[in-house]
Amino acid sequence: MNDYDGGLSTPEIIKVGTRYEVIWGDIDSPDMKWTLDRVETSRGGDPNCEIQIEDFMNFGGAYLLSPMKWTLNRSPRSIITELGDVSERSKEEWKQRFLQVAKMVLEIERAGEPVLDLNDRTSPEQPPEMVTGLCYQGTPSLIFGDGGIGKSLIGLSIATGVHNGHGVENSFGVIQGNALVLDYETSWEETYRRSRDIVNGLGNGSRMVYYRYCSAPLYQDVESLKNQIADLDIKFLLIDSAGPACGGEPENANSTLKFFNALRSLTDSEQPLTTLTLAHVTKVGSNGNPFGSVYWTNMPRNTFELKKAPNTDGNYMEIALHHRKTNVGKLLDPKAFRVTYEPSLISVENIDIKKSSLSRGESIPKQVINLYTGGADADIVAILEQDGGLTTKEIGQAIHYDKLDSLQTSLSRHDDFKSFTDESGQARWRYEGF
Repeated sequence: MNDYDGGLSTPEIIKVGTRYEVIWGDIDSPDMKWTLDRVETSRGGDPNCEIQIEDFMNFGGAYLLSPMKWTLNRSPRSIITELGDVSERSKEEWKQRFLQVAKMVLEIERAGEPVLDLNDRTSPEQPPEMVTGLCYQGTPSLIFGDGGIGKSLIGLSIATGVHNGHGVENSFGVIQGNALVLDYETSWEETYRRSRDIVNGLGNGSRMVYYRYCSAPLYQDVESLKNQIADLDIKFLLIDSAGPACGGEPENANSTLKFFNALRSLTDSEQPLTTLTLAHVTKVGSNGNPFGSVYWTNMPRNTFELKKAPNTDGNYMEIALHHRKTNVGKLLDPKAFRVTYEPSLISVENIDIKKSSLSRGESIPKQVINLYTGGADADIVAILEQDGGLTTKEIGQAIHYDKLDSLQTSLSRHDDFKSFTDESGQARWRYEGF
């Protein structure tokens, strides 16, 4: 056994997720490498981890120590004894190495996030849009809607687009980044079939997303997820769906906050992670909000409601994303899509919501604006050209809205609609918002 001379070089420490790699010597050709995995604090306040040790100077990289539990603020006497018995290094050297590593790792763990003096910072730019009009980089977004209308499909289409740097023409662009799906509802087989068909629709050698089957609430899964996100360089995370991801109690404020705290812990300023969560509504409808605690509305930076057009007999469906809430900028106009199904292929294309029954999912004034600005059939266009406006009854019939008193009140309160009387004495509405 070699004598220990009491001098140790300072190791390089690399943090990847919740894992630390401690390296003595050159990083590409180390003398020794320690891996501390799942570094976390117990309920009693003790910092624990799993440790494994490779000593390249003695055993050519064989594991001297397979993963074992180590409490960093306690002397691992049994581990030191075992290492001293199987290696050419002395027990004193191993003791000093453990003290060195414990001190350095604990300093990092206990430092936490730094306090910043904003006066010393350079004015930051607005975060870039990972998905144009939908997701800002490094922030959480949410899509909610009724069951069975295509939330999982449109979410997976967006994630696949990000994964391949492929947006939807005339609708949204993307910043390319590896995408991971956290699936709480189906299986890898179901996701594979959908992802394969979406990729076939994209073409050009596109690749399917990364997939992870999930059963535990997100806040219980953070430590292992951090490592996987770091290892795979994940930039975009799709969570399908909110209810099981928060532990099955979306109406509970505490469960919801645990979910969003877990999301926040997965990202940082150096490695921003963009997230998109899919959520449901109650059986009686959304009322413009996802089901559950008010935090499902308040915590995401962007929230969208997904609406689906009435079923057709064709091999497609039409859906629209309605922007319900934002903390960045202003609410945007709806984005409408046609999803076409063919054997082993799914394609997504942009459509004009004004010329689709999807416009009925918008507010009454917005539906009427669409009617006046290009979403009307030939009969309505003819009336507009001849009379310069529509009656309340004609508008109601065109947008399939029979509460004419309510409709008239809405239009009278809108700045861009003006009432006038035509030559026959008929009251009509003129749109002046062009």
